Amino acid sequence: MRPEALHELFRYPNVHTVGEGIKTVGGREIGQWAAIAFVDRKLEVGALHYEDVIPAMIRDEQGLEVVTDVVEKGRFYALQGSGPTPSAPQHRLKIRPVVAGISTSVYSKAGTGTICSLQVRDKVTGRRVGISNNHVWAAVNGVPIGTLEQQPGVVDHQAIPDIEIGKLLRYVPIKLIQASARPPGAPPVNLWNYCDLALMEFILADDQYAYETLELGNIPGTKVITGNEIALPKPEKSCKVSGRTSGLPSTYPTAVNVSSWIFYTQQLIAFFVMNVMTPDFTVQPGDSGAPLVWMNG
Repeated sequence: MRPEALHELFRYPNVHTVGEGIKTVGGREIGQWAAIAFVDRKLEVGALHYEDVIPAMIRDEQGLEVVTDVVEKGRFYALQGSGPTPSAPQHRLKIRPVVAGISTSVYSKAGTGTICSLQVRDKVTGRRVGISNNHVWAAVNGVPIGTLEQQPGVVDHQAIPDIEIGKLLRYVPIKLIQASARPPGAPPVNLWNYCDLALMEFILADDQYAYETLELGNIPGTKVITGNEIALPKPEKSCKVSGRTSGLPSTYPTAVNVSSWIFYTQQLIAFFVMNVMTPDFTVQPGDSGAPLVWMNG
């Protein structure tokens, strides 16, 4: 479905996220493709006004009916500190050569996330660059280009020397609005965010960067996860997340074409589109930026 068709679900109360995936009944997938509305709290139909009940079907952009599903899920918050005690401590150590999947942050600034990749080349310079989130390396549009980045992140470094690994090269600005100004339904296209992304240029010698991911080695390429992958049986859609807090948990994609309101503070929110969702238990605060790796070719 086109995002605009899915976004019709935002007209209903308490819907903070929408996407497409397999409908679940009693926590079990039933093999039926659905437009999914994620709500703060799932209520019985009798507790809602008639006009507030999400319909059993909506129409896609071609006028075809698509089954709906309503899933209870808490809202998403981008800045939640460094998270619980990491299950895999090696992901928060100082590691040289630097690899993806480990702790990082803006130099001497609160907040810690994860390096996504060191294998991408900048189109402008042709040089390799690092990738993580804007809110990890650019502090939500809050630091100037050229700001130092460190590894491990500020929460984890414990006075370790020589932690600077690069400088902020570019970032995609996050379009934020006041939570009190959130429109009914979805916002206009000019407020959509397609990524939370920052690039880092290297400042160390070449041999201080290894173009691989901790515990996973070299990742040969990228993959677009679509409905075809979501529809596979769970063993066939196996993924790994290499994150600062969670380590290397196994996971699987549960929804695609995901649009969601993300809270950056209690007052500031941003609307993101065209994302992939995985189960809550696989991603924890401090994993921001972690690569999601498809394990089946």
